[in-house]
Amino acid sequence: MRDYPFPAELIGKPLLVLATGDPPEGGARNILADQVPENSGTFQVVGVITFSGGSTAYASREAFVADAPRHGMVPGTKLHAKYAGGDGWPGPLPAYGWAIQSVTALTQTQGKTPALSRRVKTLFDVVGDAGCWEPDALLRAQALREQRWRDGTST
Repeated sequence: MRDYPFPAELIGKPLLVLATGDPPEGGARNILADQVPENSGTFQVVGVITFSGGSTAYASREAFVADAPRHGMVPGTKLHAKYAGGDGWPGPLPAYGWAIQSVTALTQTQGKTPALSRRVKTLFDVVGDAGCWEPDALLRAQALREQRWRDGTST
């Protein structure tokens, strides 16, 4: 769920999932700066996600509420109010649902983080030497670790 449509050029491409701390009350909406240096300590890489299609704008509050099992916005929370608003529709921001194809949690990363550059709102590009941060490479490394654990050959 976002307040902007999903960029068409990213459909079907695996993307890194970043986790940050909560912003301070009344603080900036975007915790990360537009340019984030390598190993900044401001986020962690926690997964890989692929979106299967574009985005759907919710046409009504009823459509938004009916899709609650997929978007997980709990009525009465700040996040729900951000998109659903109070009495009117839409809320303070438009609401777009993004179709998810797959999500994989990463159980271990290098302990480092890549340099980032903001693409649009909550989407970033990895900048510099991004080789070890390619989502497919991270997924392959995780699958290999899991296979070694199952085989009893992990160190």
